[in-house]
Amino acid sequence: MAKNGAESKASTVDAAADEEEGVGFEEVMDELETIVRQLESGELSLEDSLDAFERGMNLSKRAESRLNVAEQRVERLVSGPDGLKTTPFES
Repeated sequence: MAKNGAESKASTVDAAADEEEGVGFEEVMDELETIVRQLESGELSLEDSLDAFERGMNLSKRAESRLNVAEQRVERLVSGPDGLKTTPFES
């Protein structure tokens, strides 16, 4: 999914803010997984579930921005003298 320039710039700013706060991708994912477990348990009140969902969505956006920054770094590292040479990751 392509992002416009403003979204890409916001992602970079979010990722930079995470780095300044000392919050890494793994920490964001750990918290997101905890929230998912809480929501799946069904033990939260409606209000707490909505709050947790909102927090989870914000964490998801932060994780995505971190991944986008990492992808940009990898693309810069693999760029050749005649332009960017990218190959898809194999899973």
